[in-house]
Amino acid sequence: MRLFHQNKKTELADQKPARSSKKSEKHKYRITPDLLNYKRLLHDNILLMKDDSVTAWYQIRGKGVFLLNDQQQNNLVGATDYMYSIYTGDMKFIFSTHPVDTSAQQTYWAAKAEKYQELAAQTTTDSETQKKYQLYAQLCDQKYTVLKNIGLKKNNEDYTLVIFGKNEEELNKNSALLESIAENVLDLVPKTSQEVQDKLNQLNNMNYKF
Repeated sequence: MRLFHQNKKTELADQKPARSSKKSEKHKYRITPDLLNYKRLLHDNILLMKDDSVTAWYQIRGKGVFLLNDQQQNNLVGATDYMYSIYTGDMKFIFSTHPVDTSAQQTYWAAKAEKYQELAAQTTTDSETQKKYQLYAQLCDQKYTVLKNIGLKKNNEDYTLVIFGKNEEELNKNSALLESIAENVLDLVPKTSQEVQDKLNQLNNMNYKF
C-alpha cells in the first residue's frame, strides 16, 4: 500500500523542542484507517467523518509530464513548489492500480463469434459462404482473445487526493484555495458521490492494491 500525506504544520512542529504528549502524537498523522472512520456521505464529494470533521475527495488527472518540453517541465516544478508553499492544510494522496476492464468488449466479440459459428453450421449447401462465416468467427474469436489478455496483463492507474476540514466552512475554503493554485499542477476533478463510495469500498477491500 502506497499512501502519502502532507502536513506542513506538523512538520514545523516537529522541529521544535520535544514537549510531546500522547495526545499530540495522536493527531500528528492521518493514517489510512482514519479515512474509513466516516459517518456518511453528505453530498457530492464531501464525506462526514466520525469526529465530525469533513473530507473532500478529488480525482487527479495529472499533466502528462513526459509530453512537456524542458521549459514546461521547469514551469511545472515551480508551480508545484508554489502550491505546497501556499496550501498548508493536510492532504493525503492515494495511488492505486486495477486491471483494465474489457469484460463488455469480450462479451460482444464472443457473441459475434458464436453467431458466425452457428451460421457456418447452418450453411451446408454453399461452401464459399460457409468458409466466409468460419473466417468471420475466427476473427471475432481473435478479438476476444486479445481483449481477454489485455484485461489480464494491463492495469489502469488511479490517483486520488483527499483534503480535510474541521467543518464544511473550513473545507470549502481549503477546497477553493487548492483548486485555484493546483489547476496547473494536479488537474483536479471532484469525484462524484458514486466514485467516493467506490473508493471507500476499495479501501475496505484488503486484497486491493494501493
